[in-house]
Parts: sequence; C-alpha cells; structure tokens
Amino acid sequence: MEDNSSKETEMKKYVVLSVNENPQYLFYMPIVIWAWRHFGWEPIIFSRQFAPKSIPENCIWSTFGYIDKAYSLLLFHCNQHDGYKSETIAQVSRLYGACVVDQDSYLMTSDIDMLPLSDFWKPNMKNITVWGHDLCSFNHYPICYIGMPHDKWVQVMGLTDNDYDKLIKRDLDTQPQAKSTVNMNAWFTDQDLITAKIKATQFEKDFVNRGTYQYGHALHRVDRGSWRLDHDRFIDCHMLRDIYKNPKHFDMTMELLRKIWPNEDFTWFKEYTEEFKRIVNG
Repeated sequence: MEDNSSKETEMKKYVVLSVNENPQYLFYMPIVIWAWRHFGWEPIIFSRQFAPKSIPENCIWSTFGYIDKAYSLLLFHCNQHDGYKSETIAQVSRLYGACVVDQDSYLMTSDIDMLPLSDFWKPNMKNITVWGHDLCSFNHYPICYIGMPHDKWVQVMGLTDNDYDKLIKRDLDTQPQAKSTVNMNAWFTDQDLITAKIKATQFEKDFVNRGTYQYGHALHRVDRGSWRLDHDRFIDCHMLRDIYKNPKHFDMTMELLRKIWPNEDFTWFKEYTEEFKRIVNG
C-alpha cells in the first residue's frame, strides 16, 4: 500500500510570485524571496520583460541579473500580448506555475509585496486551499493566497502543455475586462479567472478565513495602510511603498525585520537598497 503521508512530506512547496518593469514592485524581490525560503517555500518568479539584448545595462532590469545570480532563482519571463497591460500579464502569470515545475509539488500564489512573517500556511497537500476568502467579502478567491497540488492546478487551469505564454493569451482572451482602461476593472482579472476556474470544478476545497480589524485590514497583518508592530501574532506584511526612496519607510521596514528575526543580520538588505537606489537613479 502506498504511504501517502510520506508522499506529502516529500512534496516540494512553491510560492508563485510575479513582477513587471515597475521598480516599485521589483524592489521587494530579494527580501520576499529570503522570507519565503526561511519558511520552507521555494519562490517561482514570473516577470514581464523585454528581450535581454534590448535592455540597457544600467536599466532597472539589471537588478534581475543581480537577484538571479545571488538567489539562484526559478525566474521565467512572459511575453507581451497586444492589448493587455504589462501588469495584467504579470498578475495572471501566477496561475501557470505548474507549467514550470515537476509533478510532485504543491504551489501557492502570493504577491511580490506581501512578506511572510511566520510559518502560517499549512495546507492539506491533496486539496485546494483558499486563505482569506472573507477578505474579499466571499466574492473572489484572493490571489493571496490560493494553493493546490500540481495535478489540480493542471486540471483547474486546463494546462494542456507547458507553454505558459500561449495559455496566458488563451485565458486572457476569455476575460473582456482584461483590456479595460476604466479604473481598476483589469486589476482583478487574475482573481476573476481563478475564482471562476475553481468554482467550475468539483474538487474539495478548504477555506481558511482570516478575520479583520476594525477598519478592514487583515488580522495579524502589518499593513502599510495601518502600520503597527504590537500584534500578538504576526502572519504577513503588506509592505510599505518606496522603501528605497523614503528613509522613514526604510527604517520602519528594518524595525519590523529586526522584531520578527532578531538574530538575523540584515546588512545585506541595506546594501541592496542602496544599490537599487543607485540603479534607479541611473
């Protein structure tokens, strides 16, 4: 008889993230990668990038070379598709992580600016798990966080092969709002798509609701909209903007890192921030 418990233990855990050319999001990559690995998750990064030969050496994209060499990343580039914004392609790309890893794996989606602060995510490795459904008023399945084993991602997303660029275009073309220029209509394309796909299946689903504080921010989250470090428990952090531009935001971030990881030396993060600032300023 097959030992399913040992199979679950051996299954590798991946967290699927994405970025485009916006330095505001690119900046977060090293610290978020470091934190996910600290908790036993290997990051997969999908990026919206032009062909490398067309990128000036001092362009912000050179940070990818820095990060890739320093972190041995699973980094995959997505093509541009006419009519769709770069950020829309990047956001949706997280749903295709099963195209780039082995079958014996579990994949969970998250945001590049969401920093894990504890080992909170302990899914049933056989089921679909949706964390924080309540944070979307039980309408969307929030991209932070949706997890399932490789085989279920393949079935839910209809991954007929490993050509994620082709599959992204196929699925974007089914989402009329994905080309919208009105307000935030296109912003939730990824959640619209995965919510519809999951609801169309009969797979068992586990829901881990989060709860909120008085003004709607997720429980146990250090949120840039309500920054405080006096929580009795820490799960994640919706990171501050412009940390590399704003010394106050950098100091607030360092205070958080030292609180969560008091024995870690984050000199490397300070050095990276200075280097990132230098590249951005050209």
